[in-house]
Amino acid sequence: KKAGLDRDLTLTALAGGLAGSKCLEQKRANYVGGTYKPGFKVDLHYKDLGLIMESARELGVPVLATAVVQELFSALRVRGGGGLDHSGIITLLESLAGVGE
Repeated sequence: KKAGLDRDLTLTALAGGLAGSKCLEQKRANYVGGTYKPGFKVDLHYKDLGLIMESARELGVPVLATAVVQELFSALRVRGGGGLDHSGIITLLESLAGVGE
């Protein structure tokens, strides 16, 4: 967004390559519309990330990317975004980049 790219066109390009995913396909309307009505809330995603982190610690398995994602979701919750759909993480990323919706 900060680079001035059209979000819909960018998502089309991503979907056509290895970055394409079922999640990206299903959440496309949220990203394009800038609305994040919950399907799976940030609060629930955060809880599940905690369970993953707990299991990983018990097993002695490093899950570095999961830890970063958990912190991003924590930051979004602190900002009042716990009730958003998990695709609402884009609002935090945009804020960190200095752009708004």
